[in-house]
Parts: sequence; C-alpha cells; structure tokens
Amino acid sequence: MDIRQRVTGSSRLATLMLTLALGLGSIAGAAPCVGPDSDGDGVPDACDNCPLVANPPVQSQTTLNGSLVAGGNVDLAFRVTPDGTTLVYRADQDTDEAIELFSVPVTGGVPAKLNGPMVVGGNVIETGTISPDGPRVVWVADQETNDVLELYSAPISGGPPVKLNDPLVPGGSLLAYDISPDGSTVVYIADQDTDEMLELYSVPIAGGSPIKLNGALAAGASVWTLKITPDSGTVVYLAGTLLVDARLYTVPMGGGASTSLSGVLPLGEEVLVEGFSISPDGARVIYATSVFLTAKDLYSVPVGGGPATLLHSGLAAGGAFAITPDSARVVYRAGLAGAENLFRIPIAGGSASQINGALAAGGTVTTSYHLSADSSRVVYLADQDTDEVFELYSAPLSGGAAVKLNGAMLAEGDASFFMLNPDSSSVLYLADQETDETVELYVVSILGGVPLKLNDPLPVGGNIFGAFFTLDGAQIGYMADQDSDEVIELYQVPAGGGTPIKRSAVLVAGGDVANVGIAADETVWLYVADQDTDDVFEIYASIRAQSDADGDGFGTACDCDDANPDTYPGAPEINDGLDNQCTGDMGAGIVDEVTGGTTLGSGEVCWTAQAGATLYQIGRSTASDFSVDCTTFTDTAPCFPDGGALPPPGESFFYAVRTLSPLVGSWGADSMSVERTIPCAVP
Repeated sequence: MDIRQRVTGSSRLATLMLTLALGLGSIAGAAPCVGPDSDGDGVPDACDNCPLVANPPVQSQTTLNGSLVAGGNVDLAFRVTPDGTTLVYRADQDTDEAIELFSVPVTGGVPAKLNGPMVVGGNVIETGTISPDGPRVVWVADQETNDVLELYSAPISGGPPVKLNDPLVPGGSLLAYDISPDGSTVVYIADQDTDEMLELYSVPIAGGSPIKLNGALAAGASVWTLKITPDSGTVVYLAGTLLVDARLYTVPMGGGASTSLSGVLPLGEEVLVEGFSISPDGARVIYATSVFLTAKDLYSVPVGGGPATLLHSGLAAGGAFAITPDSARVVYRAGLAGAENLFRIPIAGGSASQINGALAAGGTVTTSYHLSADSSRVVYLADQDTDEVFELYSAPLSGGAAVKLNGAMLAEGDASFFMLNPDSSSVLYLADQETDETVELYVVSILGGVPLKLNDPLPVGGNIFGAFFTLDGAQIGYMADQDSDEVIELYQVPAGGGTPIKRSAVLVAGGDVANVGIAADETVWLYVADQDTDDVFEIYASIRAQSDADGDGFGTACDCDDANPDTYPGAPEINDGLDNQCTGDMGAGIVDEVTGGTTLGSGEVCWTAQAGATLYQIGRSTASDFSVDCTTFTDTAPCFPDGGALPPPGESFFYAVRTLSPLVGSWGADSMSVERTIPCAVP
C-alpha cells in the first residue's frame, strides 16, 4: 500500500472519474457461489434461499453508512471482508471534513467506528486494508498529530485500535505498508528512526514491538517499496538512492541479514521502483531495470539470492511485465517506441517468442493485457491490423496464432476496457464497435467466436462506463446511462445474455452510481452513489434474496410457514406440538412423529432423537397393525434394548416409537400415509 498514491489526486471528482473509467470497484475476494440457477433469477441455487421461485424483480435497498453530518460524504472506495459479510468505508460521517473509518455488515446494521479520537485536522487517509483472514483492518491516519501519518490496526467489528509503528522522529512519516498473506504481520516503510531515511519494519498485526528489517543504509539512501512472499516468510524490498543506485534485497520476515538480489548493475542502471514481482510459487523474483527512468533490462533471480539471469534487454517504456499464474513464464512488451510487441519467455531464462501477430505500420501492443487463470492464453489490446483502431486479441502462450475477439469494428471504433471471467473461459469488453463514441458491452469466448452484446439499447449520448464479472462468472454487472443520458445506474445481466436488471434504486436529479462491489453470496450488491441527495455520496446494499421473515434460511415463496423458524421444507420434526414439515415432505400433516433413521439389531431398536423430547414410548407387536400381542415400553434414550426377547417361532416383532414427554407425539403414518394407531398404548 503506497501511501503517496493515496494522498495524491484524492479529490472526489478525480476519484469519481477514475472509478467510472475503470468500471470496477472493490470486489470481494470471497469464495464464489457456483452451480445451476433453477429459477433463472440470477442467483445460483447454492446461494438462493428460494431456488424454485424467482426472486422479486424489485430488490430491497439499504443505506449502509450512518447518518451524515451536513457536508459529509462517503468516500467512493470501499473494501469487503474475504468472507463477504462486512464492509469497510471512509466518511466524514460524524464531523465535516474529518474523514474516519467505519465497518458495517453488508446487509445493514449500526456502523462501528474503527479509528480512535482524531486531532483537529486529522484524517484516515486511505480506506485501509483488511487482513487476508478477515478479522482485522490496517490503515494510515494522522490521528494523533496533524500531518504525521502513522499506522493503526483494529478488529473488523470495532474495538480498541492499536498503533503499530514506534514513535516517529520529528519530521518522520509513513510511506507504505503491506499485510502478510497469512494475516499475522504488517510490514511498513517509514522514516521512524532518522528523518528522511525511510526504513523497513515488521510488526504483529495486533500490535507489538517493530523489528527493523533492512541493513545499514548509505547516506541519502532509503527503502522505497516492498513485497512479501506467498508463504509470508520473506520480504523483498528496493533500497538505495533513487535515480542512482536503487537495488533489490531479500530478508526474513522475522529479521536477519539482508541478501542482495540485483547485485552490481552497470553504472547508472537501477531497479525500477515498481519494477519487480515475486512469482506465485514464491520461488523467483522478476525485476526490470532502468537508466534515468527509461526502462532497459528484465532479470530473473531466485528469491533467496543467487546469480540473476538476463531475460531481455530493451524493454518497452515503463518496464511492465506479468508472471503467469503457474510461475512458468514471464510476459512483457519490447521493441521500438510506438511499435512494441508482446513476448513470452521461460521464467528462469531461455528463448523468447513473440506472441502477437505482425503489426500494421504504426501499430503497437498496448500495456493492457491479461493472462488466463490456467496460464494457457494472454488477451491483449493492440492496433495490430489497422493503425489507431485498437482491437482485442487472444493468443496461446504455448505458441500459435492470435485470434481477434471483438466483432467487426467501424473505422473510428475502438475496444477499451476488458476483463476475463474467473475461469478465463470468456472475456467481457467495452467498445464503440457499432456506433462511433457509443461504448457498449460485449462478451465473447476467450478462444474467439461471435461476440454477444449484453446491454439494452442506449439513448443518444448513452454509454457503458464500466463492467465486471460476478465471482462465479455467471452474471455481469455494468454501470451505464442506459435509461437516461448522463444518469449513471447499476445493472446486472446474465453472462450468457438476457434481459438486464437494474440493481440501483431511483436516483435524485443529478445523482449517479460511482462505484460497485459484490458481497459473499452475490445476492447482495454494493454501490456508492449520490442517490438520495445530489453530491452527497452514500453506500447502499441492493439485496435480491427472497424475504425470510423467520430467519430459517428459506425465502417466503419457498417456506410453508415463514413465521416459524422450525418449519421449512425438509425440516426435522421437533417436540413442539406442531407439524414442522411442508407439503411434499415425508410425514407432512403428522404432528411430532419421530423422523429419521431407525435400526434393529443385537436385541435393541434405535431411532433418531427428536429435538426437545425427554421420554419415548415404544410399541411392540407380532402384527404390523399392532392388533395382537401388543406391548409398550418407555425409554429416555433413543435406543431401546428389548431384553433379548424373541418372537414366537415363525413370527416377527414389529416396533413403533413416539415421543411421550413433554408432548405426546404421533406414531407416524402407515404405508397408506394414514396416521397409525397402536391399540395397547395409553394415552
């Protein structure tokens, strides 16, 4: 988390325009809800509390933030816990222009303030980071001294916050931080001990004594950025004097000797500040170098140190690259400025191969490219066929021809934003493919084919401003002024095509949806909008699950008694004097019968216990209708030993059981579904 980026350009207008351009808010990292959607309502059965009846077309809307003071606003950025149940947001909710940090359940509730008392002029300056395991939030604020940024942590549900850094020297401040993948440790960069000498520290996420990780720094040198290995055991960091000798080092998370990774570079060459990544398997570090900020070379080195391998010399501007999810290859751009091509190379070195096809005169591959989750393909944006007409292509990483993904593009048209679905089988993209300067939404197979347009017809001046897949890839959300020009709203449409559903509520004049996200089960969509008051941004939940008045997990349309949480489809019978089962369930219409399995063996009969029952009555007879040789017994346990009794030769014993206390239950139903009676039983 680079704090400098959070401070720069933080005006609401700038953030709004950035959000709309990207079209993707803080999407929850929760496990996806997958599987069939029997009722076709856009909610997979596994997440639908009424999978046989479509959810209502008009969903409920809930304001999640607390009441705002005059002038107050919710910040456009927000975060959701990994399990998708809790939202973290920033707002000057209690005091105008005092930005504080809050959490609230995604379905609504009373927000909890996470930060402590704030000095006059103090603010929480970024939305914070939720630990990967979910229980804590880490953030930066000038909470105690105005304009002195420090690092804090608190439980996600609220509680005493703790300051993570040691006291800072006069003039000291925080630069950046990150949380280890296992959620146990925070690593941060600050000039904590010496003003204007930024150094690297680790500290337990719940608080403790920070450990300085970097070795001794030369005069004028600092630590500039950091990354943590996937196993949370190692920190890779960039240190030195920028524009002179910035180098990469690795150090154990718990402290120890630092090891140089980039070694001695040619005079004037250094590692780019944001120019290194750790492979997903944690084995190697890939880094790009520059000379006076001009990208130069690409290297690979083992994360624990060793000889660095030159992968490519002559990188494209910026030096950006990507490592495949299987850690086998590196994909990067190189070539003459304005005519860059896309290449792949084995991560430990070897022969590089060009991925894209031959470029038209003036053509180039842009910096927009994404790797498939299975590491088999790359999707990229380029004016490959016609100069200045940017189109979308997919190419195999094992070698082979690229295929164009978008449909026929008009002369002035371009593809712009694109995104792969979670399993990388399809790609959504935005393009003014059919009408110049009217951006619409399409989805297409990653292997190519005929793209499908997903949005409804747009009004004159209307556009799609951003789109995203849901976590299971079955639905697509998008922001658009689809119904009214310059009124941006939130829509949902099946990824396979269908009628879009509006997920945002009616907006006031001048209102717009500005950012979106999805909670755990995908029935809850989250969005920031000035929905109720123009230019007053708040955060809302759009909930499309069936109403569930009794909270038993079954929606009203599926629950035969939505006023009783013990009665629902498939419910076990309990000793409450009511029929807990619904029509169609075995035993429906019978009150307090014993349900579940019954076993016979070793001279005893056992049955499934009924909740609430303390005493059972057992009937035994040599006739299935209990008309002869009928005897009854009682037992407190759901297993009755019959004393080794044996039926007369050539005959059998038949058993039945019912609850006797605290309520007398039924003997169940016979083979004709008629309630059984046992003549010898009293009562």
